[in-house]
Amino acid sequence: MEIWKLGLERVSHKLYHESGLLGVSGISSDPRELLEVEAGEPRAAMALAL
Repeated sequence: MEIWKLGLERVSHKLYHESGLLGVSGISSDPRELLEVEAGEPRAAMALAL
């Protein structure tokens, strides 16, 4: 396993900009956009289910 040494700014950016729906789906943080592609994108469906 690789251990990353991230600074506070990078961790903050990941938490506030790259996690949640965007982090799970890899598509968008907007649930409306995920609903549009849910049928064809398993990761979008998984993000919405969570």
